[in-house]
Amino acid sequence: MVDLTLNASTPLDGLSLSFEGIEIAEEGSRALVSLAVPNGGAAALADRVKQAYSVDLPAVGNSTHSKIDDAFLLGMACDQIFLLFDDPGGDPVAHVENLLGETAYLVDQSDSWVMLAISGERARDALERICPIDLLPGKFAVGHVARTVLEHHAGIVMRSDTARYLLLSPRSSAKSFAHAVQVSAENVT
Repeated sequence: MVDLTLNASTPLDGLSLSFEGIEIAEEGSRALVSLAVPNGGAAALADRVKQAYSVDLPAVGNSTHSKIDDAFLLGMACDQIFLLFDDPGGDPVAHVENLLGETAYLVDQSDSWVMLAISGERARDALERICPIDLLPGKFAVGHVARTVLEHHAGIVMRSDTARYLLLSPRSSAKSFAHAVQVSAENVT
């Protein structure tokens, strides 16, 4: 008999690397939902986010963090927010819709992106080799987020802590993206 059991897997099979002053780890268990603001609905969405997550909607280029679901709201563009969170039930859109109602158009992006956390005292050194954004703390502070290019890959960078960044890139090029981050880390240590 053939076993037809499907097993979930992450784009990089739980990649975890350690270098001198740099840690790289795939964040494969987080959900990512895109929230598009309906025309004229910004105030209603802001109110529901405040009620559900106890935080304000972020401005474009910033993020806010909620202890509820360990959620980060990323201000990606005018009227577009990404919600990155721990999904307790396996249906990210249903979970968000339960909290926010119909105040935003929701799209599950969880399987569309690979997510890498890079941290440590040398993390910024590694990123500066592949990212054109000025990552100095005075320019790209904790909570800042930006769409950019990482090496030759489209990506998103969020500074989630003093020495920690979250990197997102399309899943279709996950291995090539991870390789670029790894080579950069190897070359600064």
